[in-house]
Amino acid sequence: MVSRLTRIMSMTTERPIDPLLARSLKGEASPEEEATVREWRRAAVENEVEYRQLARLVAWAVRIPELVEVPPRPSAAELIAPGEIEPRVIPLRQGWAYGRSRRRRPRRPRSSWRRGP
Repeated sequence: MVSRLTRIMSMTTERPIDPLLARSLKGEASPEEEATVREWRRAAVENEVEYRQLARLVAWAVRIPELVEVPPRPSAAELIAPGEIEPRVIPLRQGWAYGRSRRRRPRRPRSSWRRGP
């Protein structure tokens, strides 16, 4: 089994297969490149798992525009127009304002003796 550190290190350096995987998942690979990707996938179970994870990620990335409504970009004139943008007030949670702590009253110091009748 591959250690987590080895996996992370392998993700940070580009491997020769990475550009081929990207082109294959985007549908831009040549037949020779597709054959190389197929061989790589068959070489190890981990490769097949990685390919399927990447394919799922690409499929979701393509759907982002339809899942999230993105407003159109404002023009530069709209951004710098004076007085059209209302200032936003962000309410602070009670107890956090002006550096106060969450506790309402200080704790009593604990002592080693007990109160008793």
